[in-house]
Amino acid sequence: MALPITSGPHRISTGFVGQHDRRLRSRLPFGASRGQIRTPCNCHKRNFAFFAAETERENIRESTLEGLDTAARKGKHGGRPPVITDDMLHIVLRRRANGETVEQIQPDLIIPTGKHKGHSPSLSSIYGVGLVQPLALST
Repeated sequence: MALPITSGPHRISTGFVGQHDRRLRSRLPFGASRGQIRTPCNCHKRNFAFFAAETERENIRESTLEGLDTAARKGKHGGRPPVITDDMLHIVLRRRANGETVEQIQPDLIIPTGKHKGHSPSLSSIYGVGLVQPLALST
């Protein structure tokens, strides 16, 4: 069985007020001698560091949102460019109306920008637009 700590900053109060306790109380922040603050060690430094980190996080968040709002007002929106452009979508819809399957159309489509520039988009990208529906299976 571990014995309780009876001295130092983490001591357990025994109710006895000796000379050591009086000296300790004089160095404690206001209210600590009445049990309002449990440990007079590095809690204040930790609390301050936590508060400073939270404040910094809020400042970064607010400035980021302000920057995004300013860019949106100027007409600039971030994000990845779409794989299926409007031109590609019109080609797919027109050729689908003529009876071609998406598998037949796919090799003729070319991605104009980005990492996969010059390649054909995947079938899931074409179907993912939502305007192109797969052919219904006949039963």
